[in-house]
Amino acid sequence: MTAGPDNTFILNNKHNQGWTPQAFEDNGVDRLVRELTNPDGVNVGTLYMRIFSRPNQPDSDGDGVGDFDELFRLESTYSARGGFSFNNFDLNAVAQSNCAQTFNPNLSNSENFCFSDPLNSDTDGNGIDDGAEDADGDFLRNSIENGVETFINVADSDRDPVTSAVVGDGIPDGIEQLLLGTDPSAVDSDTDGINDVDEMRYSFRQTNEACLAHETALLDIAGASYCFNFEYVSYPNRIDSDYDSVNDAVDAFPLDPNCSENNEGYRGVDDYDPRSCYATWLAQQDDLSDISFGEWQDSSAEDRAEFAFFEPGWPRLLRFDVSPSQRGYLPELNGAVLDNLVKVEYAGSLDRLYLVYDFSGTLAIDWLDLETDTVNTLVPSLSLSGRTLSEVMAVGNALVIELAEPGGLTDWLIYASDGSALNGLDDSQLSLSGAVYDASRSRIVAPVLDANLEMINVAYVALDGAGVTGSVVLSTVLSGMSLQSPVALSEDNSQVFLASGQVLVPSLDSLETGDALNIRYSGNLYNTFGDLLEVSNHVVGTVSTLDSDVSEDTLFVPNNALIIKERSSRNDNWRDNVYLLPPVAETDEILSLQARRAAANEEVFFVSKTQNRVAVESLLLTDADGDGMIGLFELINGLDDEDAGDRFEDPDGDFLSNIEEFKFASDPNQEDTDGDSWTDLEEFLNGSDPRDAASF
Repeated sequence: MTAGPDNTFILNNKHNQGWTPQAFEDNGVDRLVRELTNPDGVNVGTLYMRIFSRPNQPDSDGDGVGDFDELFRLESTYSARGGFSFNNFDLNAVAQSNCAQTFNPNLSNSENFCFSDPLNSDTDGNGIDDGAEDADGDFLRNSIENGVETFINVADSDRDPVTSAVVGDGIPDGIEQLLLGTDPSAVDSDTDGINDVDEMRYSFRQTNEACLAHETALLDIAGASYCFNFEYVSYPNRIDSDYDSVNDAVDAFPLDPNCSENNEGYRGVDDYDPRSCYATWLAQQDDLSDISFGEWQDSSAEDRAEFAFFEPGWPRLLRFDVSPSQRGYLPELNGAVLDNLVKVEYAGSLDRLYLVYDFSGTLAIDWLDLETDTVNTLVPSLSLSGRTLSEVMAVGNALVIELAEPGGLTDWLIYASDGSALNGLDDSQLSLSGAVYDASRSRIVAPVLDANLEMINVAYVALDGAGVTGSVVLSTVLSGMSLQSPVALSEDNSQVFLASGQVLVPSLDSLETGDALNIRYSGNLYNTFGDLLEVSNHVVGTVSTLDSDVSEDTLFVPNNALIIKERSSRNDNWRDNVYLLPPVAETDEILSLQARRAAANEEVFFVSKTQNRVAVESLLLTDADGDGMIGLFELINGLDDEDAGDRFEDPDGDFLSNIEEFKFASDPNQEDTDGDSWTDLEEFLNGSDPRDAASF
């Protein structure tokens, strides 16, 4: 019997492939019976149709898996019989389980197809549609697999980028597509040069309960739910995982934007061991108050300077080099050298870093040779005798150890560079915390504290080769004033600064006049500082832009900004520049302010802390291109500190060049700096202040 437009289609088209024409009942599924009539309505026969899938529907049973996939990918691959070929149904395949011994078109679909019946949405009768099953075990439902990115019968579909052959990358398709967001057809999804499988690893568990906080849920895959735990070296779907503009393949810390070089952080032996940039790790510490700084000239006559970061209990002591020839973290000190370590202090004149240990009431003092990195003993044993270690300070070639007595007084124990004891100070109200060493006069200028540890005065004590000499000399002019440490010295040592704004003569018996520590900027007066110093003709202080009630549960107000005032000897036609460097976020902190005073390399460094990083930065008070403008002025105003020619430019068109604006302390990008309708040039010619709208 034939049919079709030209009667060329043989209805019994499988008669040579094992089909035996026979009558059967119409079951409405895979056995259909139709009566045939001619145009006159006369019955000419009965058509018995055995169908395996519906030719007019791509998915006969509506289970989300196409008929082709059901027969020639699922049934062919996973049937217990062993499947069948594309061209014919492989009648010689050996049957197993409940499938027919050989494929027999005379049998029903349920007898022939034991894995994926295109006419039965739930072939195995387990209550889960074939489309919701996961035939290849790749954690991806059959209905999602499309033969483009993934194959329904291949669990790991990644292809070779050259030959397109399926090679796999060790990560099942479902994990890539549903959880990682990677390309399941590519071994290196983000083309960063690292295969996906080398950027992460995972473990999982099947469960009916909620996943833990660190786990990722994958729900209802073939009726089961899973919790996955991922560990990353880098993210396989990003070429630059931490967005630091460094490709993962060359980034030593691809998940930390604060660094990318090996020496900028710590790493374990294994790629999955904890790793972190030092800048990030420092920001995560609860306490970061003990920051030491030292500068010296090494044996090759090179100026050296570095910070040390350490708190008791830390697993590492970090040092950051700010020397002119190199900048960055030095190899960390760790291991046994840190056991019982409580304080560190630089002695620049001796090329030493002192290490103070506390062994349950007994101190020991070693020193690290900054040239050879060898550790030596200074004081093998020092009994605290009921006192507590409060501060350590290197002064010239000596080391001062401050011990606090139970009543609030302090004892100073002083040791020479060879460890011999020198004359100290007993039962004193002086505090090394906030003190400064005046090398030009061989004396320590220190705060005086009352029983409540509030600053009530300032004093100095002289030192010589034998230690303390003479008595404590108290200031006679600070009575009744509100005082605050630290104490600092002017650049030429001719003035003593207090963080509370007072300026004294070296003898401490007279207050200086003038506005050295009264710094006005944008209508605000700054005369109280958290830290303070003068270098390169600039007074630099840390200040707060926050109100004292910034926190409901603490009175601590962090110093989060820097104020810088130029102290020049210019004539009256020129003015001193003032800069305020505000925080990015109000909760940022300036933790330390230090000066490198080497004659050829003067610079101010500050340690800042944000929520995510601790950074060591320079203030750029030097003039790198020699154009008469310091780097800070050029940076703030968008100029180039490596181009001396920009001093003659006039970007705001006010007929004052950049170098003139610098000397006049006006804004080179604003024709009228203070907005008082008088241009900067007019104010210059008039002798008024271009930064003060009330002056014109």
